[in-house]
Amino acid sequence: MEIDYIHEFVVLADTGNYMEAADKLFLTQSSLTRHIQKLEADLGVLLFDRSTRHIELNKYGNLFMPYARQISQLQKEYSTTFCNELNRERGTIRIGAIPVMAQYQITDILARFQQENRNFMLDIQEADSLKLIQMLRDEEIDFAVIRESDDASSAFCKIPITQDTLAALMPAGHPLAVKDHIELKQLYRDSFLLLGRDTFMYSLCVRECRSAGFEPHIAFTSNRVDNIIGLVSKGMGVGLLTKRPVMSANHSEIAVVDILPAITTTISLAYLPGKKLTAPQQQLVKIFESL
Repeated sequence: MEIDYIHEFVVLADTGNYMEAADKLFLTQSSLTRHIQKLEADLGVLLFDRSTRHIELNKYGNLFMPYARQISQLQKEYSTTFCNELNRERGTIRIGAIPVMAQYQITDILARFQQENRNFMLDIQEADSLKLIQMLRDEEIDFAVIRESDDASSAFCKIPITQDTLAALMPAGHPLAVKDHIELKQLYRDSFLLLGRDTFMYSLCVRECRSAGFEPHIAFTSNRVDNIIGLVSKGMGVGLLTKRPVMSANHSEIAVVDILPAITTTISLAYLPGKKLTAPQQQLVKIFESL
């Protein structure tokens, strides 16, 4: 019996939807279906009631679930323990970072560290801030370069790197495109193009629109900034993104307009409090503290 299939069973049961579960697991729906069928064959029983559109556990699925959760959790724990020990022995530092590292010169900082510490290895993964925070809690990474708003929690040790502000991206022909700055409430009639629904930026933009007194009409979401910029240039709506990554795009068919009062985000290096840092990890922290 494949232990990974047991974890996939738990995720499918929690979501109740093959498409959503497959996305979370980075699998195709057909692969997930095959894995669940193989698990059921190994157990000799069906685990789900498939008679409705929403997948639900049947009697045997409910019976198996508590054991499946325990097995999945134990696998996660021993995998993390082994991985942490191997990384310590090899001198590997695991870093998670938001996808716009270059626009904030974070790639330069990491390159400097690597040049000064050639005996150590950097293992860098890209993800959204919300995902990185969970990875940090689960000790899947040692450090996270995250974006947060001013009211962020203090659950981690953080070293501020830089700040950026939210800006409105408009087609050049938009009535407000000639303005140097606007209030967010002036966009209440527009359709918005935002980063994905499971991202920090999506949550921030929706929250700020509501604080400005309106519910945003969201016409499109994407995890790629260039897709949003492209659609804005075609007149499909207004984008809300942080300013520095957008300014580096230098697109002549859009206008980037400041929003006042300013909505500020902070880019920080975060790590778990009380974490015993290895020598290379301490060196990395010193580099970020010296900025």
